[in-house]
Amino acid sequence: MWGKLDSNMNYLTTVEEVQVKILYKSLSKLLEEQREVLERKYRVFLKRQGKPNCYTDAELHKKYGISLLEYQEYRRRIETVFKAYLLPIAEEYQEELSRAIDLVHRK
Repeated sequence: MWGKLDSNMNYLTTVEEVQVKILYKSLSKLLEEQREVLERKYRVFLKRQGKPNCYTDAELHKKYGISLLEYQEYRRRIETVFKAYLLPIAEEYQEELSRAIDLVHRK
């Protein structure tokens, strides 16, 4: 979803615009290295069989020169840190998100 949001910034719905704010404010709290790990996993797309797909853990662990299990544990730790930032930030935007959702349902 992250990559799709980035590549369609000019076409986002109001709800997606709020989601982007939440995403990027949360990502800004991470260290650059942590953001890079998540970006490689969830933002960077490869063309496979004519459609975009994210890198797999099996591909990414090799980029970091560690075992698959070590990479997965490392990524999960970063995701846990990210979630700790994401939840309170999402709360900050809850009212704005609710208004955006109401607008969608009224159309």
